[in-house]
Amino acid sequence: MTSPVLKQTEKEGLHMTRLTDGPVQQTLLAALCALILTVGCDGSSHPPPESLTINITGSSRAMYPEFEPTTHHYAVGCGSQEDLLLKVEKPGADITVNGGNPVTGDVEMQLIGLGGDDEIIIDVDYSWASNRYVIHCLPDDFPQIEIVHTTDQVSDGLIWATPKFREDGEMRAYLTVLDNNGVPRFHRKVNGSASDFKRQKDGHYSYLMGIGKNSFGLNDSVAVLLDESFSELTTLTTVGLTQTDGHDFLVTEEGNYLFISYNSTPRDMSLFGFASDQISGDSIIQEVTPEGNVVFEWNSWDHIDISDCRAAGHPAFPGDYAHLNSIQLTPEGDIIGSFRGCAQVLKIDRPSGDVIWQLGGTASDFTIVGDPYEEFCGQHTALELEDNHIIMFDNGNYCIGDRESVYGQFSRVLMYQLDLAAGEAIFSQHQALNGTFQEFTRSQGAVQVLENGNWLISWGSGPDMSITELDSSGEEVFAMKIVNNGDIAVTYRAFRYPDLTLPVEFFPKD
Repeated sequence: MTSPVLKQTEKEGLHMTRLTDGPVQQTLLAALCALILTVGCDGSSHPPPESLTINITGSSRAMYPEFEPTTHHYAVGCGSQEDLLLKVEKPGADITVNGGNPVTGDVEMQLIGLGGDDEIIIDVDYSWASNRYVIHCLPDDFPQIEIVHTTDQVSDGLIWATPKFREDGEMRAYLTVLDNNGVPRFHRKVNGSASDFKRQKDGHYSYLMGIGKNSFGLNDSVAVLLDESFSELTTLTTVGLTQTDGHDFLVTEEGNYLFISYNSTPRDMSLFGFASDQISGDSIIQEVTPEGNVVFEWNSWDHIDISDCRAAGHPAFPGDYAHLNSIQLTPEGDIIGSFRGCAQVLKIDRPSGDVIWQLGGTASDFTIVGDPYEEFCGQHTALELEDNHIIMFDNGNYCIGDRESVYGQFSRVLMYQLDLAAGEAIFSQHQALNGTFQEFTRSQGAVQVLENGNWLISWGSGPDMSITELDSSGEEVFAMKIVNNGDIAVTYRAFRYPDLTLPVEFFPKD
């Protein structure tokens, strides 16, 4: 088999990508047909004949999904020790594999020496149309993807996720872009912890990569900024702080970088049975310009009642007492912060740093009304929506009140509507995995509200699910498991993007 290399030429203002003989170029291949959303990589609107069949045998991880002529992307295991057999059956069509010589009629081909980063690109040309199929190779340690449930109501767009797992005792992760069949259109292994792979508002992409423990024993990270082809541009950290946290990172509309940090510094914690100069981790929000200038910095020590954090009982107290785990920039430029360690969500004025309102905790600006479980706690990914709605992934642990003792531990996605005048957080709706309000996610978790109103939910460290999508009535329309060696891989956050600006448009024909 002849491996393809990609070359680009300009034609009518579009980037045309063609295949010629040469070595495999992993980075370009990953950014090519792997991300096509709208044209499906087929170069034609004509439906392919139903008699077409494509199959690969000989792999320890069988090709999936089952071949169907209108589906153009598949995945198969391509371990280095496996020789695979490709069969394409379509009498009368010209068939080309990875830019080789076309063959008329059926093709049977031995595929030798493929690796987990290769693609098998099959062109099927008829007299009236042509179609392209891409089979994405998977490395041996890539997690197993199982589509547990899907319906016609599932949203369009690819899913961005960063499953992480342990391999030989060490943390590993994959940056992945998955379609609704669980086929990775893009994957890149990270030797270490990684999270929050996403698109930024300025069109760049980013993820947070763990770099080990800092001198205070806290997990430290760098933000990795990628261009539109997923090539690394730079790594970024906080300025003048002891740590850069791996929960969240944003690029602002001004092009600045917004970080979370657990900054270790001596604090008087004698009220809580610790030293008067106890090393404690303040939750910091820091905004840094591309030139490295700090233009905004907010510190939990100045604004949060530490007694609430102690009452919540998070085990990281006081070394990371507030445990800020998500930040959101509102359309007005203010910040929504989720403080898991204190069971509260704050809206923070930017740039003054004043707290506009506090939801949760003993000094909450809102009385919770109508919530059958009376409080939220241990939460992740708190977001402000339109009409003063607040949505969050409510883990349901480290509660200040008696929810855990009365109702047990369970996790849900929860929405309130804030009545600012009345000072009430009015229960709007909540959803739990399988609707049982018994499944519990100890750590991590997220929700994204999609353009059609559906909720895309990431279940963090478990229970026995990775990602689900619910429609506006709460019905499950999609469910995916990501598993490594029989265990759920931790998926802190997932995002669905239906409107990506692609790095290259792929045209199989002139």
